[in-house]
Amino acid sequence: LRPNMIYPPKTVPPSNTVIETCHNLGVQDNTLLQLGGGINNLVYRCGEEGKQQWVIKSYPSLKPGTRDRMRAETEFLRYTEMVAPGLTPKIKHIDLINRCLVLECINGIPFSNELLTNHAINTAKRFFLNINEDLENARSIITLDAAEAFPDLNDHLDNIHQRINMMSTEHLTSEFRTNALAMISNFQLNLEKLRESLLFQIDQGSLKAKIDRSQYCVSASDFGFHNAVWTKTGVRFIDFEFSGWDDPAKAIADFLLQPQIPIPKKSQIKILKVLQKTNLLVYERTQAIMPILRLKWACIVMSILNPERLNKMQRVNPDIQVSNLIKARFETSKQLVGLFNYG
Repeated sequence: LRPNMIYPPKTVPPSNTVIETCHNLGVQDNTLLQLGGGINNLVYRCGEEGKQQWVIKSYPSLKPGTRDRMRAETEFLRYTEMVAPGLTPKIKHIDLINRCLVLECINGIPFSNELLTNHAINTAKRFFLNINEDLENARSIITLDAAEAFPDLNDHLDNIHQRINMMSTEHLTSEFRTNALAMISNFQLNLEKLRESLLFQIDQGSLKAKIDRSQYCVSASDFGFHNAVWTKTGVRFIDFEFSGWDDPAKAIADFLLQPQIPIPKKSQIKILKVLQKTNLLVYERTQAIMPILRLKWACIVMSILNPERLNKMQRVNPDIQVSNLIKARFETSKQLVGLFNYG
């Protein structure tokens, strides 16, 4: 796992807990190196290169009503060590009081589009099948639902509505405001079309909006090759703080639609054809949820239109070129919106 994997991090001095954890591992704290890993947690590597190294992941204090990401990741990694050994980092130590995990350091390179082979995609499929092979065992270990694990497709539409409502253009420079307003209007229009399409399918009896939680599967959530490392032994997956029980259609669709390292269209079709043969109900639901989650991903990409979210990105990386970030996000979002098909 290399530094600056996702966001070049704002250098944050390690806490006393992280330093003490480093000493307890028998390594010097001057080997601590902050890693990039999103904007939610602080992640450090410790240990000398060529020797045993560890990753220390520090989670923020748990606030009332918020999701316990440390618990979700701990449960998921404990489970995958049993059912999918070698595909995720092993847990070395759990500190519940100070809310940090010590994980095996995976030596490799961050995944890129050039590494997205059929073998890598098949490994991801095998991983998903492995974690869902023994659901009775999974229920004894995994207790949390995945992030935004809505049983009703209407809940996903409501979630998109909330994301759009948090968007604004006031914090943008004048060069971006016109396009941003058009983007927000486009999101709202597509949301209404999706509501109409969903209502029509439900009225026709071709789709049930809601499934029972007993039909949920184990989901890595935020699962894709953006959270993968290429090693000498193949693909390994990381970052499971959003994992838990989820609608299988959502789990599959999110994997297929993840925009950072997108799954090629041909591979998407192959995966959907396999679903159609093996589980018609999941296939039909996946087909229905795909355009909904595509719009949701477009909204996530354009979360820079949420002033609080953009401020958080800037706090993590004060050197970020905001104008370049906005331009890149606009382009990605347009590609997602352009794929909409309501049939």
